Amino acid sequence: MFEDVSLVEARLRQHPGHAVTDFASRDLYRSAVDDLARGCPQPTIALAGMAVELASGAVS
Repeated sequence: MFEDVSLVEARLRQHPGHAVTDFASRDLYRSAVDDLARGCPQPTIALAGMAVELASGAVS
């Protein structure tokens, strides 16, 4: 399955809330990170990390 080999998915799963969401939501999050990466000089995996950090801060 794609989720098993995706580095972005692996990074997003570092947030405990991501792993418990349904497939459609996880796919939407991965697509959003990919869309942001198209207009950004940062690597996609770095953007996924930023998203996890921001989401973790919002929960704290």
